[in-house]
Amino acid sequence: MNGAMLLRPMLESFERLVQDKSSQALTMLSECKSLARNIKAHRNPDISVLSLASLPTKEIADRLIDGYLRSSESIFRVLHIPSFKREYQGFWSAVADGTSNTPAVYRLQVKLVMAIGAATFDKDFSLRATAVQWVQEAETWLSRPSSKSRLSIPALQATILLHIARQTTGIGADLIWISTGTLIRTAIAMGMHRDPKKLPKTSLFSTEIRRRLWNTILEIAVQSSIDSGGPPMISLTDFDTEPPDNLDDMHLTTEDEHIAPQAVDIYTQVSVAIAMRRTFPIRLAIAKALNDLRPTKLSYHDLIRIDAELREAYKQLSRHLHGFKDHTTGPYELRFVDLIIRRYFLALHLPLFGPALHDATFAYSRRVVIDTATKLWQTTSGADDLASLSVCGAGFFRTIPIQAALVIAAELRAQLLEEECLGPRTARPDLVAILKESKDWSLKRIEAGETNIKGHLSICALIAQIDAIAQNLSDNEGYQSFVASVQQALHRCLAILQAASHVATISDSANEVEEDWEMPDFQFGVPESEGFFSFAPNWLLGDILPNVAL
Repeated sequence: MNGAMLLRPMLESFERLVQDKSSQALTMLSECKSLARNIKAHRNPDISVLSLASLPTKEIADRLIDGYLRSSESIFRVLHIPSFKREYQGFWSAVADGTSNTPAVYRLQVKLVMAIGAATFDKDFSLRATAVQWVQEAETWLSRPSSKSRLSIPALQATILLHIARQTTGIGADLIWISTGTLIRTAIAMGMHRDPKKLPKTSLFSTEIRRRLWNTILEIAVQSSIDSGGPPMISLTDFDTEPPDNLDDMHLTTEDEHIAPQAVDIYTQVSVAIAMRRTFPIRLAIAKALNDLRPTKLSYHDLIRIDAELREAYKQLSRHLHGFKDHTTGPYELRFVDLIIRRYFLALHLPLFGPALHDATFAYSRRVVIDTATKLWQTTSGADDLASLSVCGAGFFRTIPIQAALVIAAELRAQLLEEECLGPRTARPDLVAILKESKDWSLKRIEAGETNIKGHLSICALIAQIDAIAQNLSDNEGYQSFVASVQQALHRCLAILQAASHVATISDSANEVEEDWEMPDFQFGVPESEGFFSFAPNWLLGDILPNVAL
């Protein structure tokens, strides 16, 4: 309840607005909900036409592949890049010849890689609908009745790519934790949790691919735990698979079995993944501690101890990534790793942010939360692939920036209320600037295809309430300012959703003749719960703030 309590004034104002049945805002809100459903319905293709998913030109496909390789694959190792590129060329040769010689699992890998790359293709996520179709095609193939053919390295790679693609395209991104359990059990059934040295003779190539995949599965497990508030479903005693060796992909071949790994201070294509693995134990401990349902609570003393351990791990990680002899770690990799690690500081201290506003005992936690939220926001800002993912992606790409913005809004409100003065109150300019940037950012997300407008409405409402406090407005004047801000935000959202719905309808009607001969519509995924804008006290808890207990 900590997160919702911080936003209680805003929630109460929304509750008051909902009670006014004559409000124009309710009418616009209802229309936005209807449009959002229409847009999402048109993104869900008929199951019978999934195999007819259109491919882009090879020129565009090449750009999508490059986008994936320079972003996701540089952090989460899934593919052996030379092998994938050979399959990719074979895929396009088959397309050119009009044949289907490429195995289905490799076709899925290509489409999933393109779907992930589509989120960094342009600022508007213009290929969202196509990416969604590719992801749903993969979900359909991988959800077939179990067979031993799915217990293979290529199929496991496709499953991992599907998890990542759902995060970038928004296909059930908030349900990743559920499918992560299946992914972990599948990997364990394949023996991925045992180090290949302990298995019958395994080639160097197979050894390293297995280690890389298990390494990425561990990342998915701990991150989905933080995302969902569920247990990580893995312990350090559940596996003995070692981290990957420090080898570039070109050194991994089926012929050469005697390649020595590079020194740790030599940069390779797996260096970032290896460095992240060193921080896995402390991050796993944090995920377990925060999501433990037992009645015993984490003491503040223990929390500070864990904070110190995480801080030391972060320092060592930073020194390592900046210390390669022959290479400078790319800005995307540095910012992405920074985003992931700093998130654990926020998750660790956020449950104490509310109490810290009234109890100086927890002042350190308040400072950590604000400093971390500020740095997280700065990390996702800019003009690189990470900034594109924060606008076009889903899952933690969306959650982290909006968490940061809402925390900063709560801090600004608290600072203004704490200030005793006769004239206008003043707030920290840097925090005010971030909050205003977050308003533009949340609108860009809707322009890029986001159909959930709650984040944008929340930020606009909070800005209005903070401005009202700063100007010493009366309660009634403050409420009127709140209503005006919400209505303006709804006007903007409505216009964007109307345009998006129109485009979706035109695209859909172009296929009506063909679809008359197809099977009835089949909707994928779990339907959204009713109540597009429910203002219960936990309205934002599961959607924006982490599910942790104090």
